[in-house]
Amino acid sequence: MKFSPFLLIIFFALTACQSSPKEKEATAQTQEIPKESIDSVETPKVVQPSIPAKPKDKLVGKTSTGKAYVVERKENEGKVDYTLNGEGFQFAKETKLLNHANINEILTADLDKDGFDEAYITYDCMEKGEAHPVIAAFVSFKDRAFGPIYVKAASQKQLKGYQGHDKIFIENGQLFREFPIFDGEKNTGKTQKLTYSLSAGEAGFVLKAH
Repeated sequence: MKFSPFLLIIFFALTACQSSPKEKEATAQTQEIPKESIDSVETPKVVQPSIPAKPKDKLVGKTSTGKAYVVERKENEGKVDYTLNGEGFQFAKETKLLNHANINEILTADLDKDGFDEAYITYDCMEKGEAHPVIAAFVSFKDRAFGPIYVKAASQKQLKGYQGHDKIFIENGQLFREFPIFDGEKNTGKTQKLTYSLSAGEAGFVLKAH
């Protein structure tokens, strides 16, 4: 088949229109994303889950008279045991502590003002009620030995809105316990602060919240 010169001219003209280099360049430019737009896109932040702090294997509570209460944590096949010993106490005997929760620290203070510091051992309790003790206490017998103090549970009125998250601390020689007050599952933003006193009872020493 023969093509006339006129038809060949029309064919090349149409081909040139469909694949013009200038049009290709313009198309490529419209597909480019401005650098400013790329820079303005924020990279999502990955929130790493918090890792609980590992319980300490040994805690020491120094007294004002140079003695020390020592708590040791031992774990064997998943079972945890806590024991209390004394350094500088002539007749101190190892005492086994409750292991219902991890122990946070040992606080020392002389609440009964006899010149010898007691030991106040705080537990990491997150319970909604006070089913488990949050404080274990021991009195010093003139720094020769130590013995348990009976810790009286706080009243229902004192624990109204309680859901754990206790903060127990010594301030100006006084023992305090503070925790947030909840209304159902909502934190009200208010706190309850209890003050403890130590007194000698008929059967021994008693720690009571006020």
